[in-house]
This record gives sequence, structure tokens and C-alpha cells, in this order.
Amino acid sequence: MNKKQINILSWAISIISCLFLFVIFFLSMITFHKEAIIESEIELQKNKFEKILLIEKSLKKKFNSLTIPTQEQQKEIDKLLTCRCNISSVSVIYNNQYVYSTLSLYSNTGPADFKKGFSLKVKNTLTDRPVIRYSFHVNETTVLKFYLKPFEFSYIKKLGSPKINLF
Repeated sequence: MNKKQINILSWAISIISCLFLFVIFFLSMITFHKEAIIESEIELQKNKFEKILLIEKSLKKKFNSLTIPTQEQQKEIDKLLTCRCNISSVSVIYNNQYVYSTLSLYSNTGPADFKKGFSLKVKNTLTDRPVIRYSFHVNETTVLKFYLKPFEFSYIKKLGSPKINLF
């Protein structure tokens, strides 16, 4: 081999090596960026759930003698929908009967279904979409049930359209 062939070969190897390093650097940056976005989204969603748990504590103190809500208590319950806590509606269950809802769609007949804590209803009666509910006792006979708004994935939208497959 002469000097000219060695020079061309060394240039080719240098260019291929630089491209290889560039691709590795680029892929590692993309991976780091995606992980940072996912971590931000996890923190945001976790804060939403923690805020609901804080609201539960304050409502247990405020409504410790709640039975059938008075007008003043109804206004307090309606204020929950205006706070930035992702609650779409609130129901009051007294002696296993729905007695009040912010949607005003419930009658006083029929037993209420509730599980304490977070639960998932696969098909909502209004929207036919999944809904997350949170139920808790404010006293021995009264239960408050929160229906949460659909999740808004604000950070993950940067990566593409987010979808949740339940089944």
C-alpha cells in the first residue's frame, strides 16, 4: 500500500468513527430527555393524588357531622369543583343512599356502590369512558365520593400522543 491509499483509508475510518460517536451521543441525549419528561409527568400526577388526600383530611374536619347537606354545605362541596384539584363531581352518600351530587343526576332511591379509597370504573354512565373515583368516610354514616377529571398528560404530550390502554 502506498501513502495515498493509507491516507484515504485513515480518513474513511475517522469519518465512520465520528459518525458512530455522534449517533451514540444523539441516542443517549434522546433517552435522557425522554426519561426526564417521564419523571416530570410522574411528579405532576403524584401531586394531583396527594392534593386529593389533603382535601380529604380537611373535609373530614369540616363535615364530621354531615348527613344530608344543607344549602351552606352544598356550596362548600361545590367549591371543590372550582379548586385546581381535578375533581369533576362530588357525591354525598348517607346510609348507603345517594343524597346529593354536584351533577344533580341522582335520586334518593337505589343503593350506592362505593369502595373506600381509589377505584376505577371501566365505563362511566355519562361518557362511556373510564373514570377514577375516590371515596372516603367523613363520619360513620356518610361517605363523600370524588369523580376525577380525565388525566391530562401535559409533559408526555411533548413525546407524542399519550394513550392509556386499560384492557
